Amino acid sequence: MALWAHQAGYTRAAAVFGNDAGAQSDVPTLASAFTKLGGTVVYNKPFALDQSSYRSEVESILAAHPQVIFTEVDPQTGATFLSELQQLHGLLPVIGTEVSLQAPWLKAVNGAHQESARRHDALVRCPFTGSQRDCDYQ
Repeated sequence: MALWAHQAGYTRAAAVFGNDAGAQSDVPTLASAFTKLGGTVVYNKPFALDQSSYRSEVESILAAHPQVIFTEVDPQTGATFLSELQQLHGLLPVIGTEVSLQAPWLKAVNGAHQESARRHDALVRCPFTGSQRDCDYQ
């Protein structure tokens, strides 16, 4: 993920990872690698999963001015977070783990912001396959 972001020219990233052990186990390596490549992780706080709102987290992230979001959260959290990000600012590029390429996550996120998906504002990149996909999944 760090290398993918670096190669895309991003230097400021927000880490949006769930507070579960699996997601949190990726963060230290990601942050270290991104920093070694010259990047800065400007936001890194574990997300409590399945909340009804992430407005305060979105505001904190936006205040840090990231260029890209690294993420691993469950479908409901991803949909709520990205919907609120879209409402408050518009979407930022997202580089997700393999979780963000699974059908339940894509369906939830797509449903949360259909209009943005049609305009191709939302971008999910998979560093594991190198594929680039917008969020307009059926």
